[in-house]
Amino acid sequence: MNSIPKEICDRFAAHLYKWAEDYPRQLPWKGERDPYRVWLSEILLQQTQVSRGIIYYDAFVSRFSSIEALAAASDDDVFKLWEGLGYYSRCRNMLKAARLIVNELDGRFPSTYSEILKLPGVGPYTAAAIASFAFGEPKAVLDGNVYRIYARFFGVDLIPNAAKSKSHFQNLADQMLDRENPARFNQALMDFGATHCTPRNAKCETCAVRDLCFAFQHNRVEELPRKKTPIKKRERRFAYLVITDESDQTLLLKRPEGDIWAGLYSFPLIECDENHIFEKELETFLSQSGLEVLNSVQHSSKQYKQTLSHQKIFGSFYGIRVNSVSHYRLLAETAYESVAWSSLGDVAFPRMIRQYLEDRFSSLFEF
Repeated sequence: MNSIPKEICDRFAAHLYKWAEDYPRQLPWKGERDPYRVWLSEILLQQTQVSRGIIYYDAFVSRFSSIEALAAASDDDVFKLWEGLGYYSRCRNMLKAARLIVNELDGRFPSTYSEILKLPGVGPYTAAAIASFAFGEPKAVLDGNVYRIYARFFGVDLIPNAAKSKSHFQNLADQMLDRENPARFNQALMDFGATHCTPRNAKCETCAVRDLCFAFQHNRVEELPRKKTPIKKRERRFAYLVITDESDQTLLLKRPEGDIWAGLYSFPLIECDENHIFEKELETFLSQSGLEVLNSVQHSSKQYKQTLSHQKIFGSFYGIRVNSVSHYRLLAETAYESVAWSSLGDVAFPRMIRQYLEDRFSSLFEF
């Protein structure tokens, strides 16, 4: 592609900096140079609204003030603090990266883009953000905000983040970057996209560079960037068995690798087809469990829904009273645990299960 005239780059940067001064955005990690905190903020903000990210960032910094503290923590403690953020693969990769840095790099955070990119869970955007914010390396960030700004500014009629368009947008971002002030430029650019050049209702009337913006000049702000074709989400239906005994112990299953919510806890479940009645499967499960059932299906919940990136999960909960959960035949397997009902608040659950427990908290001991 053709080179962008220097005067365009300079004017864009000057107006961007003026806008950032006029509309300062307060964020707890803004201006941070500690690579641990920069990395932590970037991992937490992946697929997360900034308002929620701030809450979790403050909690993680308070609980794990250094990468050594995070690396030394148990998986369960970190998952519990992460609870509610979703996309738990981020959390697993975060732990892997922290332990790699502590155990293999003597606790020294990688200081270049190419080395940062090797960390688990770190892609080109995150590596560029850390390299520029923490180490001043002139690397252009390319996230959803930046795609949107440049698609509109230059009139790029490509779907952002598609394989064939990434190199085009990266070329634009690399040319537009203020290489003398990469951290300042990247931060202002992302703030501008997040609060001014927004997906809907962009504030074009107060945009200092609208006379250079292709989308504004051609009345295509709402059209650009081009939208992806929505992905059809797989639907799954879970029947959770909330099995408790006379000593208020309940049966939990630690979810295995290779499926959603790996490493989190769940009640035993039966996965059903759409509109499938699961009574026969429940009868089979109970007959094979070795449990002495006192009351089968003592209560059933409403249906809960949780939407993931490629799946929609529908879950219902069924309370079952047994003599002792310790009689469960598979309890010796490491995936199953007997846990005191009063301790469930300390367990890391998927959001759907946590919501069920919160909804039913006042009557939990009626099982």
